[in-house]
Amino acid sequence: MRELDVLVEGFYTRRYGDMSDAEQAQFRALLEVADPDLVNWLMRRAQPPEEFASIIDAMRTFERDTKLEIRT
Repeated sequence: MRELDVLVEGFYTRRYGDMSDAEQAQFRALLEVADPDLVNWLMRRAQPPEEFASIIDAMRTFERDTKLEIRT
C-alpha cells in the first residue's frame, strides 16, 4: 500500500525525533501491525487497540495537516 508507506515514512521523518521515548516505542510496535489493520484504524473503519490509540490519533492529525490521503 503505497499511500500507507508515504504516511508512515513522512510521519517518521517529521515527527519521530520530537517524540518521547515511550511514543517512539509505541510507533516501533505499530510497525509490526499488519497493513490492513493499520489502514482500517487510520481510516476510522475500526477502533485501534488502546495501546495504539494515541499514536494513531497523532498519525491522523499528521495526515490531515500535511494533506496526505490514504486510499484503498
